[in-house]
Amino acid sequence: MKHVPLSAGAGALLVLLGGTVMLGWLLQLSPLVRVLPGFTPMVFNTALCFVLAGGALLMPVSDAQRHQRVTAVLAAPS
Repeated sequence: MKHVPLSAGAGALLVLLGGTVMLGWLLQLSPLVRVLPGFTPMVFNTALCFVLAGGALLMPVSDAQRHQRVTAVLAAPS
């Protein structure tokens, strides 16, 4: 089995979680919008930032430094 860096695993988890919540908002499915049943629903903008931050973590450092910076700036709070 190939070694997967911690950052890639965290990035994949962020993209999966954020994408699931965004899908829940688009399909108006309340269970997908909440991370756990007792939690407050995640806001769509937060889910989008999760996807952007996860995407930045998934990009290889040597090949896409410029793309990482753009994604990080998009995910940064204004």
